[in-house]
Amino acid sequence: MGALPQLRTSGKWIVNADGNVVILRGVNLVSKTGKTPEELGFDARHATMLKERGFNIVRLGVAWGNVEPYLKPDDGKTRSYDTHYLSSLKATIALLAGHGIYTLVDFHQDAYAPPWGFGSPAWAVISGGKAFPGKDVGANTPSLGFPLNTFGGTALSKLLAPDGVSTDLCAAFDAFWSDAAAPADARDIRREGLWTHYGAMLRFVAAFFRDQGGAVAGYDPLNEPTPGSLWTEAYTPPFGFAKGSPGFDAILARFYRECAVPNLRQGHPEAIVWFEPNVLHDMGAKTFLPDLGFDNLGFNFHNYDELKPAKQKFVRPLAEALDYQKSVAAIPVLCSEFGGAGTTDDLVKAAEKVGALNDEAMISSIYWAWFNNPRFNFSLNGLDPDKDRRFPSDPRKQGIVFDLSGDLSDKTNVNFALLDALTRVYPQRVAGTPTTIAFDAGPARVFRLEYTTTTPEGRAMNGSLTTIAVPAALYPDGFDVTVTNGRVVAGDDPGIVTVAADPSPSPATVTAEIRAKGR
Repeated sequence: MGALPQLRTSGKWIVNADGNVVILRGVNLVSKTGKTPEELGFDARHATMLKERGFNIVRLGVAWGNVEPYLKPDDGKTRSYDTHYLSSLKATIALLAGHGIYTLVDFHQDAYAPPWGFGSPAWAVISGGKAFPGKDVGANTPSLGFPLNTFGGTALSKLLAPDGVSTDLCAAFDAFWSDAAAPADARDIRREGLWTHYGAMLRFVAAFFRDQGGAVAGYDPLNEPTPGSLWTEAYTPPFGFAKGSPGFDAILARFYRECAVPNLRQGHPEAIVWFEPNVLHDMGAKTFLPDLGFDNLGFNFHNYDELKPAKQKFVRPLAEALDYQKSVAAIPVLCSEFGGAGTTDDLVKAAEKVGALNDEAMISSIYWAWFNNPRFNFSLNGLDPDKDRRFPSDPRKQGIVFDLSGDLSDKTNVNFALLDALTRVYPQRVAGTPTTIAFDAGPARVFRLEYTTTTPEGRAMNGSLTTIAVPAALYPDGFDVTVTNGRVVAGDDPGIVTVAADPSPSPATVTAEIRAKGR
């Protein structure tokens, strides 16, 4: 397979160098330990399985704490990064590219750092906050588990109490967002602000990966930016955040403008920067982020909607993201996380609901997760009196694959019900501008694509080809294709249907429909 074409943005679309609209569907691959996915067993078996299921992007996690676990040497002038760790991730990027799969590089954190979560190095933790009565600072937030510990407390009934807001975890986030100086000797480099350290790390990693070219679909500067003690700005009882956090969003915008985007651009100028709203947006909070003012940006959100799986409709986070696109900045929208909550039935329903919504919105999306291996505690129970369980007792069960080194044909190691629900027909490249994307996962497996033969940039795409991922797992007995104002073109990949528009002196609308044979 040849090199993947460099992606860029054009208005609200992701496009390749020829102006074709590109749609991405994939999974997260984030190791929340010191070992990389490659070291844990991610190899060509996985890449082949992803390709066969039609996926064309992986969101690959990078942990600051693994890139820069120590501030050394002590000469005050240089920094030291773990290139062994980064080389392993680069090998995974190359492996995926060889199977036609893009990589979104994700700088990942959950609850900042140990003991609460994972992501940042220990040297970047600045302690503080107030202990609960009878508790020592440092002992008051870990016990609740992620993600509820980010709201500052060991008991939900104390969330709004004055001594239950400013905890040690909130203090660590507050220190980061205030660009506090790293706690080290005043004579050396480590006394620089945390943003300076973080920005230098972003720049180094992006430069390290730049030689992968178009295989890198972009960079997510920081997973789920968490407000620290400012989460209370958005709080509405009994446990909602719909009004958002304008104060924190102003800080987050400055972080992107002054730190994240400029440093990533220095390291890898061609790549898209996929910035996220604050973490409360995941549950439907309004975002107050402004237009950041850079070219080649994308708005990258997560869709978890409600803490209780039975209540999840997945409408609010998507609606807020599309409102940002319409009202603030006309840039592409990407749903880079959804799923991960509840039983297999809940996960399957989430995959089906979010898949249909993202098709309707014609946006790219990435499921959480291919596998999940955190060592920190999760919040096992939700907020309801019936102890509705949001997270499985073993976090690995959030993933499609339980053990990366295990047998991928073993039903005890791979959640095939979930994988099947995520396997969909969709257009990977559109020679023009899509106007309808729809897939009915019922017995007939009906897929419909409509597109105009004019690109978002106004160019006619006569002679260019549209490619549609049609995973064999969906059509064990084959499928039929009907094209209006176009024809099917023979190709080498049995998992791809290629469509060419009929020659026309003026823009035309092409319709392609796929359904199970005989249906």
